[in-house]
Amino acid sequence: MNILLPLSITLLFETSIYMILNYRSLKLFFVASLMNILLNVSMNLLLSLSMSLEEFVTLLVIYEVVTVFAESIILWITMHIKYWKTLVFSLLANATSFGVGLILNTYVYQHKIAAIIVCSAFFLFYLLLFVLVFFLFAKNREVRNQNNKPDKSGRDNKEER
Repeated sequence: MNILLPLSITLLFETSIYMILNYRSLKLFFVASLMNILLNVSMNLLLSLSMSLEEFVTLLVIYEVVTVFAESIILWITMHIKYWKTLVFSLLANATSFGVGLILNTYVYQHKIAAIIVCSAFFLFYLLLFVLVFFLFAKNREVRNQNNKPDKSGRDNKEER
């Protein structure tokens, strides 16, 4: 549970924010999801090695700053979005998931049953987001393909509009 709750928060909130701020493609959804899984799990494994509260907080601050820049670089390279946009998106997404994580850590994490329920709900919402994004892009692709097919008269549908 030490890794699953933060991961569920990160996946749901950060991926949602990336999709809302820069609704591009299914590729963005997968890139955001993969980078969030890798960075969040590695951060939580590193934090689990801390020996004191001061060390934990120091590592957390350093890793969060590094994560903002790492995510912005990953999105800049893979999605070909302007770097300043990816930096703003990453900062907003990470600040949101960090804030939600702080609130949930304060009120929910101490109660194991509540943490399991919240974690399960967030993963379920993330899966629903995936299904929604997948079908929206599939429908969009289908509509674009229909608009680009020539009609029976041999003329392109674009010419008639």
